[in-house]
Amino acid sequence: MVLWTIQAYGAYEKLLQDKVLTADRACIFYDDIQRDAFQIGYDWMVRQMKKRDLVKPENVDYPIWAWYKWDGKRKRRDMRSYSNPNKEKIVQLTIEINDTDVLLSDFHTFHYALNYWYLPLDKYDGDAFKKNILILVF
Repeated sequence: MVLWTIQAYGAYEKLLQDKVLTADRACIFYDDIQRDAFQIGYDWMVRQMKKRDLVKPENVDYPIWAWYKWDGKRKRRDMRSYSNPNKEKIVQLTIEINDTDVLLSDFHTFHYALNYWYLPLDKYDGDAFKKNILILVF
């Protein structure tokens, strides 16, 4: 399976040197507030990967994020539209990996787990949640 990942240029240089790219914990959890919120989501995703028998290398804590689709199409992201608030030098890498080593997830929906947000079942449930209405479902 061909995927695309956006990485800091330093990660790309490390890949060239070490011939392997792993998630850098310091880049994922770069401050205390973000670490507390994001670690719950990242740990949840790692548990989902284990449930699906994806084997985590011994020296790796977290997955590398990569795109399977962009803008609903099977294509890489157009980097001209990439928001880069830190103005750091970045690269988009094309990688090929076995299908059995990938857990596909929805980018937008994962942010509910990542940010510890309520994920509504549907629009009605979401509207009720916003109005603080309790809905019981069996």
